Amino acid sequence: MWTVHQKAQFVLRYAELKSAVAVQRKWRSLHPREKPPTDKALNWWMNQFEETGTVEKQKSTDRSIRLVLFEL
Repeated sequence: MWTVHQKAQFVLRYAELKSAVAVQRKWRSLHPREKPPTDKALNWWMNQFEETGTVEKQKSTDRSIRLVLFEL
């Protein structure tokens, strides 16, 4: 599990290097015994940051509640 700080670092690196694979390689060179995040995770964090301005998890909406309006 990645911390918000780590995710932000990855997003900054991604913006700099323009490639998920390049970010993974950089991570491996700095932290040889740790696995880098997957390219899917990196892309998801980048998209989330572009859409919301943060890499923090957003509160989910309760999709089970539906509003139904009836005309009388």
